[in-house]
Amino acid sequence: MDCGSNPTDHSTLDTAALSTLIAQLKTVGYSFVTLDSLDS
Repeated sequence: MDCGSNPTDHSTLDTAALSTLIAQLKTVGYSFVTLDSLDS
């Protein structure tokens, strides 16, 4: 997810929505790992 800002008011809606998005994805079965943990 890219963290950009609105050029007019410098808001970062994508960043503000991230915690809600992650919570919703977890409720439907997604999980998250670090890239380091994939280095096997």
